[in-house]
Amino acid sequence: MPNKYLYILVIQGYYTRGYGWEDLFEYEDQSLASQRQARADLKEYRLAEPYASHRIIRRRVPNPDFIYHNLEYLKSLPTLATGQADDLKIEEEYTRVWLSRCTVADGEPYNNKVTVERLINGQWIESETFQAK
Repeated sequence: MPNKYLYILVIQGYYTRGYGWEDLFEYEDQSLASQRQARADLKEYRLAEPYASHRIIRRRVPNPDFIYHNLEYLKSLPTLATGQADDLKIEEEYTRVWLSRCTVADGEPYNNKVTVERLINGQWIESETFQAK
């Protein structure tokens, strides 16, 4: 089971407009390569915008894989649409998550099958299936 949260790196800038810290760029993970790239980019921001303050923060964000794998959470969501054997539980700009109403007895590979679809080149493509727990 994936972790409930992910941690990302964010470069922020503080400008005199009175809006406080603004996110400028996000890095999807905290790998060593991302940390090095973030520090290099921070240096570039500081050189390009000497009138503003800049910093790197570590932000905790919900892990979508945890949400997709959590059966109780998926069942608690309202059904947005109904397919032949599945209920659409999450619909985002580029992702759809379907929860099957069928079981192994009905021919599914496992109970509580989750299907994740991704929008690629204008078409919804099934990207993965797994068992929610």
